[in-house]
Amino acid sequence: MGEPHFESKRERRIWCRARRQKYLNYLEEGYNSTQAAKLVVWAMLIAMIWKIGFELAELV
Repeated sequence: MGEPHFESKRERRIWCRARRQKYLNYLEEGYNSTQAAKLVVWAMLIAMIWKIGFELAELV
Protein backbone atom coordinates (compact mmCIF):
# COMPACT_ATOMS: atom_id res chain seq x y z
CA MET A 1 0.00 0.00 0.00
CA GLY A 2 1.46 3.33 -1.00
CA GLU A 3 0.96 6.73 0.44
CA PRO A 4 -1.02 9.33 -1.47
CA HIS A 5 0.72 11.76 -3.79
CA PHE A 6 1.64 15.04 -2.12
CA GLU A 7 1.99 18.37 -3.87
CA SER A 8 4.74 19.52 -1.50
CA LYS A 9 6.99 18.36 1.32
CA ARG A 10 5.00 20.57 3.68
CA GLU A 11 1.77 18.77 2.80
CA ARG A 12 3.46 15.41 3.45
CA ARG A 13 4.81 16.59 6.83
CA ILE A 14 1.34 17.75 7.91
CA TRP A 15 -0.17 14.43 6.83
CA CYS A 16 2.52 12.38 8.63
CA ARG A 17 2.20 14.46 11.79
CA ALA A 18 -1.57 13.89 11.85
CA ARG A 19 -1.09 10.14 11.34
CA ARG A 20 1.46 10.01 14.17
CA GLN A 21 -0.90 11.94 16.46
CA LYS A 22 -3.77 9.55 15.70
CA TYR A 23 -1.52 6.63 16.64
CA LEU A 24 -0.57 8.26 19.94
CA ASN A 25 -4.21 9.05 20.70
CA TYR A 26 -5.16 5.40 20.19
CA LEU A 27 -2.39 4.33 22.56
CA GLU A 28 -3.64 6.79 25.19
CA GLU A 29 -7.16 5.36 24.80
CA GLY A 30 -5.83 1.96 25.83
CA TYR A 31 -5.26 0.17 22.53
CA ASN A 32 -2.08 -1.85 22.21
CA SER A 33 0.48 -0.89 19.56
CA THR A 34 -0.75 -3.42 16.99
CA GLN A 35 -4.38 -2.36 17.34
CA ALA A 36 -3.43 1.32 17.16
CA ALA A 37 -1.36 0.77 14.01
CA LYS A 38 -4.23 -1.08 12.31
CA LEU A 39 -6.70 1.66 13.21
CA VAL A 40 -4.38 4.32 11.79
CA VAL A 41 -4.04 2.36 8.54
CA TRP A 42 -7.83 2.04 8.24
CA ALA A 43 -8.24 5.76 8.91
CA MET A 44 -5.63 6.51 6.24
CA LEU A 45 -7.35 4.27 3.70
CA ILE A 46 -10.73 5.86 4.35
CA ALA A 47 -9.21 9.34 3.96
CA MET A 48 -7.64 8.32 0.64
CA ILE A 49 -10.95 6.97 -0.62
CA TRP A 50 -12.74 10.18 0.39
CA LYS A 51 -10.07 12.26 -1.36
CA ILE A 52 -10.41 10.24 -4.56
CA GLY A 53 -14.19 10.57 -4.37
CA PHE A 54 -14.02 14.35 -4.05
CA GLU A 55 -11.56 14.57 -6.94
CA LEU A 56 -13.88 12.49 -9.10
CA ALA A 57 -16.87 14.64 -8.12
CA GLU A 58 -15.01 17.76 -9.27
CA LEU A 59 -14.50 16.21 -12.71
CA VAL A 60 -18.23 15.62 -13.23
